[in-house]
Amino acid sequence: MICYFGLRHFYVSQLTTPKAPCVLTTDQRIWDFSPELRSQGVTLKTPLQTVRQIPEITVLEICLEDYRKLAKPWLDFCASWTDKIEVEYPHAWYCQLPGSLCSQEMAAALQQQLTPWGISSIWAAGPSKLAAKLGAHQKSGTVLTSETVTAFLKTISLEHWPFAERKQLQKLGVFTFGDLQQLPQQALCEQFGQRGRDLYLMARGQDSTPLVCQEEDSIRWKIDITAIPEMHPLTNRQQLTPLLQQGAAHLSRQLQRQHKLAVQLAITWTQGLHREQRLRSLPEAASQAEVLFAAACAALPDTVLDTLEIQIEQSQRATPKQLDIFTENPTRQLQTLKSRLGQHLVKLSIPRREKVLAMWERQHL
Repeated sequence: MICYFGLRHFYVSQLTTPKAPCVLTTDQRIWDFSPELRSQGVTLKTPLQTVRQIPEITVLEICLEDYRKLAKPWLDFCASWTDKIEVEYPHAWYCQLPGSLCSQEMAAALQQQLTPWGISSIWAAGPSKLAAKLGAHQKSGTVLTSETVTAFLKTISLEHWPFAERKQLQKLGVFTFGDLQQLPQQALCEQFGQRGRDLYLMARGQDSTPLVCQEEDSIRWKIDITAIPEMHPLTNRQQLTPLLQQGAAHLSRQLQRQHKLAVQLAITWTQGLHREQRLRSLPEAASQAEVLFAAACAALPDTVLDTLEIQIEQSQRATPKQLDIFTENPTRQLQTLKSRLGQHLVKLSIPRREKVLAMWERQHL
């Protein structure tokens, strides 16, 4: 199942000094506008010359690349659900969800993240990128299947999906996806060559290209000890401890930002001209700095080092929701009860089972 998410008026909402009402353009076309301009008939298809004639409207040219970092928090949130994400624009992207996850639940969770920022979204899900995007723009919240997508597309104009052969098809009297569905594949191939098959599949809501997932930055930490005069040369391994703790904390933050858990570390170091690397697999996938620090310490030699690099060699996606089997720490829970009910509970003690669970929680969670 592929989901399409789009943020409404995302670019206008990011203006630090908004001039309302305003229209944002890129490459001489309208890209976004203040929501209140809808009452004046402004849409994304309104000619720019017409907009310039409306009094008291500010027209600003923007660069889309400037907005990619601003949209990263929402992409990172979606990455906690799936690692299969294709970014179309800073305000829109596709996510491919595994069968165990619900698209409606993900959409509701994303909107909950957007609401404090005053941003609303559109979304839809379907068996292809084409179906998901058209579904979102026709009726947000639509969920299409392989059985329903063909009928859904019948009345939709080809104007809603950009492709090179559209004008040529319109000259032949083909204006909707339903019109295109009436043409046999052989006739399309005779007219458009190899692209005929792609058009045949497109009319039935199938993609001609697969999802192109974004590449995530590698998670690593590196330090050159020779560049720190007060620490070089190291006389013992203990001097390396605070540096390793800093590195583990850095890796932990990067893992949590990308919603990942480390499975295996690659620890690389140099000593003079000698370079060595060791792989260290974790007993359980984790992102805690303490776990990463312990794994790195166990892999390093007892000799002094010149440079050190730790990289997350293998990782796995952290599940979007974790079941908390401990609810509240039993010690804190007992203290709360004592404060509420007085001294009648002073002689109560925590059962051994609860103590063991609390110890396990502190060590592993």
